[in-house]
Amino acid sequence: MAADAVGLLAFPEETLVAIVEQLPGGAIKAIRASCKRLNRVASPYLFPVLYISCHQLDLDVFRLVANNPLLIGGVLELIIDDTTLSPCFADWRTYHAAASHICFWPNRKAVYPNHVDEFVPFREKGRVWSDGPDKELWDLFMSVFQGHHENRLAHTDINTLKKALPSFKSLRSLVVTNRNADDEHLTGAQSRQSTSPVVKMWKRYGTERRERPPFPPRCDWIAGWARPSNRTPVLTLDWLGDELQREMEANGVPYFLQDTSPPNDSGSANLEASSDSDVFVRRNHYLETRETRIIGREARVLFVALEVLADPSIRARLTEFRVDASSDVLSDSYQPGLPIKLFDQYSPFPERLTTAFSTTNMTKFHLYLSNDADSSAGRAIMREGRVARMLASMPQLEELKLEPHSMPVFAAIPIGTVFPRLRDLEISCGDVEPEMLIDFLERHGPTLEKLSIWYCSINPYEHEDEWEDVIQMITALQDEDILKFKEADVICVYGLAPRNGCGHDIRLDVGEDMFGNRDEDAFRSWEYDGTWVQVPAEPLG
Repeated sequence: MAADAVGLLAFPEETLVAIVEQLPGGAIKAIRASCKRLNRVASPYLFPVLYISCHQLDLDVFRLVANNPLLIGGVLELIIDDTTLSPCFADWRTYHAAASHICFWPNRKAVYPNHVDEFVPFREKGRVWSDGPDKELWDLFMSVFQGHHENRLAHTDINTLKKALPSFKSLRSLVVTNRNADDEHLTGAQSRQSTSPVVKMWKRYGTERRERPPFPPRCDWIAGWARPSNRTPVLTLDWLGDELQREMEANGVPYFLQDTSPPNDSGSANLEASSDSDVFVRRNHYLETRETRIIGREARVLFVALEVLADPSIRARLTEFRVDASSDVLSDSYQPGLPIKLFDQYSPFPERLTTAFSTTNMTKFHLYLSNDADSSAGRAIMREGRVARMLASMPQLEELKLEPHSMPVFAAIPIGTVFPRLRDLEISCGDVEPEMLIDFLERHGPTLEKLSIWYCSINPYEHEDEWEDVIQMITALQDEDILKFKEADVICVYGLAPRNGCGHDIRLDVGEDMFGNRDEDAFRSWEYDGTWVQVPAEPLG
């Protein structure tokens, strides 16, 4: 072993760096411990991705990295985790009563797909499942809950982050996310690529127990239920909307009044039958709907992101900004992504974001937006142009991904705008104007190499062209050598007025077209491999 170490140290610095770059995280930890030289070489590769949140464990790990110049100097991507927890579940009886309803614990028996044992189900043959959670599950919840809201209200995460900003010497990517431990994503935040310390701990516990714990930290990016003139509190740093708390304040606790006993070993609380069944119904009916699990806010994550973007040295290095949105959506009134109301005339964010992005060298931008409960209001906000002005402030973009749920895609891009280096365009779940799409593709023909259009609509009430016509127009541009795609696909698009929902999470409510045809007749898909070929489209919703 000593001889091997001596042999490794004989290599020049650049060779050692090349070797370390190929190592997995566990091997990097081991090589750091071998000697000072290898510690110096390997340390910058230990935390390429770093999370910041109000969870105490995440903050502890963040501080550990921030206090070591070698570690924080190698951070390439900073992920702002916006998830939180309902204070209602700090009470055991509320926790137990809620988790005893399937609407509150729907993923209990589903294996984590990104775990090494993803093909080994939690549903073992002959296993007897308890009616509710036990004390150990509540202890897990409380271990994450402890200190969270104190950190949130004291802005501990923001203060910790601001102190560390000068030490980020290699930061290239800034991500905002509300993904949780029950989300299932291949890439990005809380995925197979990376997980936060809290989510890693949560999933490890669930995997060892072979049962997903209920109530992982979450945040529903949903616009507050208020008229525009009353949205001032919603657009503050500390606003939080907890649907369960609201229901409990209006209708009482979700358990029998006689239930005052602590949990027993089997996990079943002593729920004695009430003599007044109306009390039970009145105080428990709200547990039958998944919307009661919503714990929502919309503005805080952008306040934190703006703290990062306020640092001139970081802006000079940033090349990527992503919204990694959760697909764990609990209501038909919103979709994955930041609420479009964050870009209305009452919001402080559009101008600040546009100013910040205009001074970066942003080459990669992923924007996911949720429509309003009143979808026509969301479309109107998009057409007001604040999103478009923000995108226009980044002319050096090479990769652009837009997912403006049931809102007009090209209202997000100023008419005539050219991104001279754009190579990759992906649009999903939006309303496409055929003429504007073709015009955009023609303007970007010299550079565009990849095109993906997923789950988008063409409104037949506003446009004569259908998706078949769009494919023909794209083919004509290719025949004229204006477009030279290396990759392209148009998947599960439909010729109906834009519908609520998200195709990516199988919640697209297509319904019927103007002729009464159901969704299975509405979808169309094409793939490009030298020529465009229509392929079967699997209906969603």
